[in-house]
Amino acid sequence: MRAIVADPGAASLAVRQDPPTGADEVLLRPRRVLLLAADHALPSRRRGFLGVPGSCVVGVVERAADRLADLARGTRVVIDPVVPCGRCGHCRSGLAAVCPDRTIAGLRGRDGGLAELMAIPAANLHLLPDSIDDDRAAFALPLGTAATLERRLGLREEDLVTVLGDGAAALLATAVMRTRLPRTRLLSDDPATARIAAQWSLRHRPLDEAGRRHDQDAVVLAEVSPRLLDAASGMLRPRGQLALMADGVEPWHAGVLASLRRLEATVVLAGLGRVADGLAILRRRAIDPLALLRRRASLEDAVGLLLGAAPELDGTLVQIGHEPRIAAARP
Repeated sequence: MRAIVADPGAASLAVRQDPPTGADEVLLRPRRVLLLAADHALPSRRRGFLGVPGSCVVGVVERAADRLADLARGTRVVIDPVVPCGRCGHCRSGLAAVCPDRTIAGLRGRDGGLAELMAIPAANLHLLPDSIDDDRAAFALPLGTAATLERRLGLREEDLVTVLGDGAAALLATAVMRTRLPRTRLLSDDPATARIAAQWSLRHRPLDEAGRRHDQDAVVLAEVSPRLLDAASGMLRPRGQLALMADGVEPWHAGVLASLRRLEATVVLAGLGRVADGLAILRRRAIDPLALLRRRASLEDAVGLLLGAAPELDGTLVQIGHEPRIAAARP
């Protein structure tokens, strides 16, 4: 099979052996892989396993064990990329989402979907109903992440919320939060982000035009940069919540985060959300994410895009192989 392999400082299209599957795993044939701005940094990471990128994956089952009757060949699915170990105290107590030994397809310890085949546990597959097409299904993970973050913040309808950042992650976070928190606004610099915000009737202002009155109950950083952290520290009210749409805090964040101590702010890490939440939003047709689709690309095209600038990668939908014959899925 062909696969994109990311190494420190590089990415290339390689020919590899088909992945083996364990007793509880399924061999999946990826069809759509959504790439977001955060993915462009993968080849430059210097620590940890990289392998095959791609976490937002829609595909069809190629092979599954006979006992997995719901997963016949050709069944359309979207993956949950987080695979807990199933053995540690967190997993045994129902907290598998924070398992310290978890792997994440395309990010940590497990190959992702930028390949012609991938192995994934059957428990990580969500069947796709006919009402959700492949293109929209590719947005299930970032939609679910936004919904999970909104739930973790536990805000009230009257609270003031600001989302800082450009691109798909910022727009989805704002759109999802706005459904329950009407005083949510988006501050960004990118004209394309502003256009989609207007199309979706989101409250939006350029970042440089916003005041810093320490009055926001929560500030969400769709991307983490010194400029946005500095802006957040001027907007957040005392004992407010700063949410980072990231799976961890980098060492260089520490200096700016320390400035929030005087506000007694709570820092919330979004991590990766529940794909089921994203699918529920798509079923309700509450948000149509196709406005965020910047371009379609082949597996070959994705190599150069991964090494390019984040804005150019954001909203890229990689289409792999030919359209399959689709098996019937649950409604």
